[in-house]
Amino acid sequence: MTDPEELPDLDDEGAPTSGRGRRRDPAPETRLSRLLAYVLRHRPDAIEVHPDSQGWVRVAELVEAITAHRRLGFPVDEAFLERVVESDPRRRFEIDRTADEEGPRSIRARYGHTFAGTRTAGEALNPANLPEFLFVAATRSELQRVLGGSRVTPITEDVDSSVELVPSHGRALKLAQAKARDTEDEPCVLVIDAARAARAGEAMFCRGDGDSYLAPSVPRSYVFNARRGFREQHSAGGVVVRGEGDQAEVLLIATSRSRGARSAAGRRTRGRERWELPKGKINPGEDPTDTAVREIREETGITANLKLGPFVGEIYYGFRVPEGVPIFKTVYYWVVRCLDDGDDALLRPARDEGLVAVEWVPAHQAIARVAYGNLRPIVERACEILDLG
Repeated sequence: MTDPEELPDLDDEGAPTSGRGRRRDPAPETRLSRLLAYVLRHRPDAIEVHPDSQGWVRVAELVEAITAHRRLGFPVDEAFLERVVESDPRRRFEIDRTADEEGPRSIRARYGHTFAGTRTAGEALNPANLPEFLFVAATRSELQRVLGGSRVTPITEDVDSSVELVPSHGRALKLAQAKARDTEDEPCVLVIDAARAARAGEAMFCRGDGDSYLAPSVPRSYVFNARRGFREQHSAGGVVVRGEGDQAEVLLIATSRSRGARSAAGRRTRGRERWELPKGKINPGEDPTDTAVREIREETGITANLKLGPFVGEIYYGFRVPEGVPIFKTVYYWVVRCLDDGDDALLRPARDEGLVAVEWVPAHQAIARVAYGNLRPIVERACEILDLG
């Protein structure tokens, strides 16, 4: 049995930490959640609990073990533990109530298991099922550590822990902001070229709830932020729709990539036309919704009255400008409805921005017409929102 005084200070992932740069005496809820992460992910033996092959531990057994080891310095009962689990913004734990109608039966960590014998430890994910980019919530000092090393390693001092990657930049930023507040640092999001890293043999692991991923480490070469001259760009645009039902049409633009451009991997690309959605850079201080409507008009010449609809989603991609500077771009898309027909004779592409055509395309054909794989789900979701079949 591990003596309670030998249990280490823990971070929010339940991994040991030196305590440097962290505020002392966290709230009881935080202290319990950290202990739960440590025990249910990494060291159930530390308080002598016995998870099954799925990582489940009886709640009563866990509460009894925490109390017996006197780790927290305050009493813990099942009701308090349940409140901590339900209020956890990161959804790190889950409680199974199916076998006991009067209360929770068992608890487990949703992801991140490293102890032997649990099914969720080390399940490799097929690279084909990974998003192209994933994001790591970090701080400015952690970014500097990456820049000075060769790999992104777990943001803890526990060698058995893993790097957690999430598929949304916005979600990673919120996690980074919470981490920065806790460590009195600046938030930072590491942009990981995940699909390419996986294809090259860097293992990625799917977490238990399916919306985040784990990796033992990530080489620096797959971290966009670590590339010389790295910059981020943010753009906004829209899925412009007119008509209803089978008569609905989507406004697409055709671009012609210049012959000298380079992809994110540094390969030269030949000039060719590709159909996509209108969008453009967000100006400093500009609301992204205003950007979306402004850029639609500037890129297409549309004169119809436009009404901004629901947010559809965002996409990410990376590229290099001719000077070789790596750019990571996030584009936000909204549904945009035409309130009248406008004058199609005035539709014209913004040729000074490399556009060569503007065309209304039947909604059921627009998904296939769009050239980029990460853009097709945006058109598809917009059609679902508008119930266009």
